[in-house]
Amino acid sequence: MTLIFLLFVVLIAVIIIPSQIFPQKKALQDVQSSLDVRLEQLKREFQFRTKELARRLKSNDLAEDEWKQLSEELDTDTRTSIDLTKSASQSSKSTSSWFFILMLIATTIIVTAISYKYSGTYELSKNQLSIIKQLENDPKAIAKLSLIAEKDRSQEPINDLYLALRSKVEITPKDVAAWRDLALFNAGYGRIDEARATMEIALKITPSDEDLKIAYAQILTQSKENNDILKALTIINEVLSSNPQHEGGLLLLGMSYYQLGMYQKSIITLEKLLKLYEPDSEMADLLKKRIVSAEQLISGKSVAAKITENSNQNDNDVAAANLNIRVVIPDAIRAKLTGNENIFIFAKAIEGPRFPVAVVKTTINELTAVVNLTDANAMQPQFALSKFDKVQITVRISFAGDVVAKAGDIEGASEIIEAPYSGSTIIVTLNREI
Repeated sequence: MTLIFLLFVVLIAVIIIPSQIFPQKKALQDVQSSLDVRLEQLKREFQFRTKELARRLKSNDLAEDEWKQLSEELDTDTRTSIDLTKSASQSSKSTSSWFFILMLIATTIIVTAISYKYSGTYELSKNQLSIIKQLENDPKAIAKLSLIAEKDRSQEPINDLYLALRSKVEITPKDVAAWRDLALFNAGYGRIDEARATMEIALKITPSDEDLKIAYAQILTQSKENNDILKALTIINEVLSSNPQHEGGLLLLGMSYYQLGMYQKSIITLEKLLKLYEPDSEMADLLKKRIVSAEQLISGKSVAAKITENSNQNDNDVAAANLNIRVVIPDAIRAKLTGNENIFIFAKAIEGPRFPVAVVKTTINELTAVVNLTDANAMQPQFALSKFDKVQITVRISFAGDVVAKAGDIEGASEIIEAPYSGSTIIVTLNREI
């Protein structure tokens, strides 16, 4: 299609340029010659009429006052004619034709590019029309295309399914299920940003739909951004606070805790969910296996911890897990604060879990000169500060009081700090607005 587009532009140029250059060039030359002749005529006429007026004055045919008036009128008329002729001569040498050519080519390129962007190739348009007809005539068209895509993993069936999902939301923009299906499709193929944006559209249509919120949270858990993970956990907990028996929420929360390495919380959550199923059901078997896996991982961590305790060197490292954080808030920022804003001080492992390994929450008014981070501030004991060799300290003022960073929050971060963390003081300046 790109080649056809380029050939079209070249063809337009080949047709337009000769028609604008060669005929007009000869016509402009003829006009220029005529104007040059006219200038010479004006000069000769002026000289002749000046001499004639002088002769009549000398022969007393004209009074001196009358001669002066006629001479001035002649001079004015002649100058006006010469100026107009010169102006016309300059116009004949202008580049208006070239300007017209360039504008026409530019317009052709823009129109063609827009047409290409919104219409696509002929084959794509034809395929889209075919799929739209399927959607209109067969309520199960998307289900059938999904089945084909599952059996045939080539690109063409996947493209057809994606095109059908996109066409469905365009045909029925208020269909929440259609937006949800499109979002989950995008998430399944790793297009997390597009999936998130699509699911947000669905939530705008039905903002109170708990299942939709859980599906949105599920997409967020696939993100690589820490803020998205924390936001997902917040959404799940909001749903469970109003509906503690929500199966999707409990399952996603339990699995999220498992992936984050928070095995004890994962077990507690999955055991709550297990009570909602028959003991011999397939889902119950899957949950039991995941609970056993989490228990084994905890046991493995406990064994490793006991081995570590027997090592004097590691005992010293754990005892030395102590960081003093001095928070610096510039005067320009402090002047905008009321003192009631929440402030989070946390350590994040460079190579470790996505959640902080030590965190302290306080307010601006209650912020001490030095904030102490130790293993006691760990979110999970098995992921304490002393377990990691490199961490980075982040301090964030949250105006909404939410652990998830939001636009307008103010943040600062330290350099990467390497173990041992033996009571050193780290200065963190809040200097960046999110």
